[in-house]
Amino acid sequence: MIDATLSMAEIAAKVKKPTSLFEIMANIKIVCDCALLLREDFYTAENFKHFFGGEKAEVNKSKSAKGWIRSEVSGFSQIIPEILINNSKYDALDLQLDRCYGKDLLTQALMSVTMNSKENNILFEDLEIIFGHPTKFISREAIEHRYYIRGGRRARKTHPHGDKRAEYSFIKGGVSYIVEIDTLPDGLFNQFSLAANLKI
Repeated sequence: MIDATLSMAEIAAKVKKPTSLFEIMANIKIVCDCALLLREDFYTAENFKHFFGGEKAEVNKSKSAKGWIRSEVSGFSQIIPEILINNSKYDALDLQLDRCYGKDLLTQALMSVTMNSKENNILFEDLEIIFGHPTKFISREAIEHRYYIRGGRRARKTHPHGDKRAEYSFIKGGVSYIVEIDTLPDGLFNQFSLAANLKI
């Protein structure tokens, strides 16, 4: 466990740049444990490339809304091969972050990670090693979500944790987190979303 009171440079020095999707998600857990999403000094292109492994990072700080930062990390082709759509290549992994002030001017942060390929993907069991057992599971039929259709029919579930949303709710260092992880019918990782709020 890394001491969250360390400087940003000291924390970064203790974190290895990821070379796999599993290591990217493990670094996201470190980001949660150290409450980095709420620290403004975390939001630099250098930090994002180091923690998340992308070759490109954009950090856009609003000039009109103080504390509002929108960021995106891309260029993951060395970790996960690009996907081909209509003869054009695209990142298989999409990673975005937002930091802002919410109700009562409390700092809030949002993060999303979407995996659009089965190559170099990981199963829910791998994510459970990182994040632990979820607070609850919700079937994908019970939520409004995009579905993966094959031949005009919904893909058949082939894994015990397939086609589900795992929800986590926890507090770390005065920050409350809500995490959702969606899986494909075969149990592979599909989407990760996180909301962090500074807790009074």
